[in-house]
Amino acid sequence: MEELDLTSLIDQAKKATQTPIQRVQPVEKVKPAEKEVQIAFYLPKSLYKKVKQRALQEEVSIKSILTLSIEKYINDIS
Repeated sequence: MEELDLTSLIDQAKKATQTPIQRVQPVEKVKPAEKEVQIAFYLPKSLYKKVKQRALQEEVSIKSILTLSIEKYINDIS
């Protein structure tokens, strides 16, 4: 077998490796999250299953569906 010149291989690898160029962008300021309270209540099982199924289909949390539903209800009656 032919003996390899490791120094030349290392030099070739160093030349082939390029430093990635990264662009720095400022992070958008996000509003601080509103404080939350924990509540507990009972739902009919059939309604819970529907909400859970919809959350899975839309890839959102059950919490977000309930929050949006309550906000819509409050806005509609105002």
